[in-house]
Amino acid sequence: MAARAYVRAHALDPLIIVGATRAAADELALALARESGALVGVTRMSLAELATKLALPVLAERLVSPGGALGAEAMATRAAFEAHRAGELDYFGPVADLPGFPRALTRTLAELQLAGVSAADLTAVASVGPDLATLLTRVEQEGARAGTVTRASILTLAAERLHGSSGALGARHVLLLDAVIATPVEQVLLEALVGATTSVMATVPEGDTATLAACTACGASVRDRADAARRDHAPVASPGGRPLALARLQTWLFAPDAPPAGELDDSVQVLSAPGEAREAVEIARRVLHEAAAGVPLDEMAVLLRAPHTYLGLLEHAFARAAIPAWYERGTRRPDPAGRAFLALLACADEGLSARRFAEYLSLGQVPPCASGVPGSGTVTSRPAAGTATMAAAATDLSEGLIPGADRVEDPAPLDEAPAADERDGDRVVAGTLRAPWRWEELLVEAYVIEGLARWLRRLPGLRREYDRRVRELADDDQDAARERVLERDREQLAHLETFALPIVTVLDGWREPRMWAEWIDAFATLLPRVLRQPVRVARVLAEMGPLGTVGPVALREVREVLAP
Repeated sequence: MAARAYVRAHALDPLIIVGATRAAADELALALARESGALVGVTRMSLAELATKLALPVLAERLVSPGGALGAEAMATRAAFEAHRAGELDYFGPVADLPGFPRALTRTLAELQLAGVSAADLTAVASVGPDLATLLTRVEQEGARAGTVTRASILTLAAERLHGSSGALGARHVLLLDAVIATPVEQVLLEALVGATTSVMATVPEGDTATLAACTACGASVRDRADAARRDHAPVASPGGRPLALARLQTWLFAPDAPPAGELDDSVQVLSAPGEAREAVEIARRVLHEAAAGVPLDEMAVLLRAPHTYLGLLEHAFARAAIPAWYERGTRRPDPAGRAFLALLACADEGLSARRFAEYLSLGQVPPCASGVPGSGTVTSRPAAGTATMAAAATDLSEGLIPGADRVEDPAPLDEAPAADERDGDRVVAGTLRAPWRWEELLVEAYVIEGLARWLRRLPGLRREYDRRVRELADDDQDAARERVLERDREQLAHLETFALPIVTVLDGWREPRMWAEWIDAFATLLPRVLRQPVRVARVLAEMGPLGTVGPVALREVREVLAP
């Protein structure tokens, strides 16, 4: 209520709602616009988005760009690899080459930078300090070479711009809607916001002592705290006077004190289920029960402690129960194009493994124009216009400004229906182009296993074997059906040869380490030849662009960075 009153009071003055997420700020603005019919002069964004937009002119001046999560992990991987190879790690030496180390290192260094801790400060810390100082120094050097800056640097540059330019913010009032101010760097930005505006109001969830302390340090006065009931140890009651279990739960859930005694009612129900899948089913049942009682679906919400664990299960449970649902951060499924591309990288890294190539084929990502349409006879690729569109989508400015946590995930890619000239009776089922027919079985039958020489020898060898069998059956009128089967298999084998041999020849050239820019160029050239829908993979590669000057790196290291 206080946040709504603040926005209403300053609605005609330029005002920024800074939410814990962009969706939270949008939700408040939408609710107010519904009440009054319109909302003028109000901008919504998250704290990370605000900092990025404030720092953007400085970044452009210095010819640097914000580094993404994937780029940060890539630099941490490189720093750990180089430091371990140079023998500079004592404490982390036994674990520096383990797969999970770069990601843990990325989070640790980000926390240190947000806390304003430098490499010199870490040197004085016993045991782990020197190793962290070495790794932090190497990561900073790699970032300088790549022209990227960290989130801590963006927050610092945003605060400096607010101090140096009075009109940089473009608003006179700021509402911090449950935005978390938990680090010294974020507190510096808060102080700069207070100094650059006429008024700042912050709503702080009960229990967020770090944000409350930061606001108090900036001279804020604390009002409307929900601890009066605790001081008096009085039960929270509804407007009609009856104690509500939900109100008590909201007040006391994270309180350090014991709550007062109270009676249970239907506003809080506790259920236990054996596993996340069954729990999702019970949630769907509860939603249907509330809907039958007259509660609209758009007034229900499911809050998850671990979205990555429950999202797929909830989506499946809601689909089975025919419950229309909207997911704030989208649903994240394994992307078939990304999995197919990783399978090809594994194929190249494992000596042109036929098993890995078959895994790529099984994902149905072979482009229809390269999957052996009868009469084509050549391997073709997507037109250049598609590549340009793909690059434009991957480098969209709005993608870079909106933090990943606030960005709504794109819908899952859908299979495209084949064009009329792509239809082949052996490869089209119910109008949908499926994986090239029997290619995986043909690889097994040819005993390809691995190695370029074996690919070049075994596939033509199997084709010659089919030729021999067809000739033998040509004179026997009794085996006409078997002859047709062999002819069909021979045709599919010709399609497989035409498509696969040029691809594995390219993959065979990826043995030596390269600079990141060279890897990205090689991948971008191959993408339209091997993927039906390469846009998302191209977007990931575009995020790796600032690392172009880093290297040389081996293909195995590239796989470790791209796989997550």
